[in-house]
Amino acid sequence: MSFLLNTANPIIVLLYTIIAVCLIILGKKFEVSILPGALVIFSIILLISHSLQLEGATESVMISQSYICLSFDFILLLLSFLAYLWIDNIVSKKKNKKSYDDGLSWFWDKI
Repeated sequence: MSFLLNTANPIIVLLYTIIAVCLIILGKKFEVSILPGALVIFSIILLISHSLQLEGATESVMISQSYICLSFDFILLLLSFLAYLWIDNIVSKKKNKKSYDDGLSWFWDKI
């Protein structure tokens, strides 16, 4: 299972990126904010698992790979959270509901 969670491997990073982009596009197309929300939860799980692996790492190679994995996890978490807020804003405007957070309205207005 550690092979699938190793985001220091470029092929795994490409695979995770493709999956994340597909989930964001599907969430926007079907106007469902659950898909990017699931991506946020998955990013948090990856972040927790890599931080636990860093705790048990003893070799410098394992530590540097763990830092690479953690940095990718933080980037994926940030992008998926912004995508969640974006799609939640789209859904709330379409259904005339109150959005979860409208703190980034200045950002959405520029797009």
